[in-house]
Amino acid sequence: MMQITKRCVFIFCLMLLVLSPMTYAAKRAIPYQVLYQDSDHYSDVFANKTIMVIRDWNSYTDAVVKHSSDEIIDVNFSESQVVLIDMGNRPDTGYGLKVARVLEFDDHIVVYTKFTVGSSSCGLFGQAITNPIAIIKVDSQKEIIVREKFKSFECNDN
Repeated sequence: MMQITKRCVFIFCLMLLVLSPMTYAAKRAIPYQVLYQDSDHYSDVFANKTIMVIRDWNSYTDAVVKHSSDEIIDVNFSESQVVLIDMGNRPDTGYGLKVARVLEFDDHIVVYTKFTVGSSSCGLFGQAITNPIAIIKVDSQKEIIVREKFKSFECNDN
């Protein structure tokens, strides 16, 4: 019985050593720059939710002109990429968008976003069409993946 237990422990430890590099890729938080963040920009054109990785100047300037009235911030696309996260048009001011963090893995970058959605039954939100957006710059040429997390909150009737 003791021999079987020692053998199982040995096999378990060996599996941990062999499999751990495959299951836990190296990751670290990397800095990013929020170039534009807005909730109030709204055009007459209905906007659907859009997430886009931008790798050239022309696409970048088109995105900025469409989503902001601010001056275009310079980006060196030989060193950086830009990520546009557009929540699309929303019916009231109870919607929000935030870039939570950016992590670098061995062969890619992950941008973690958080969308918040409030209950319109609260009566706390203004009736206005909004379009929450964030445009960020990441100093890397690795593939970028955007992950979304939705958080919904309800009003307490108390």
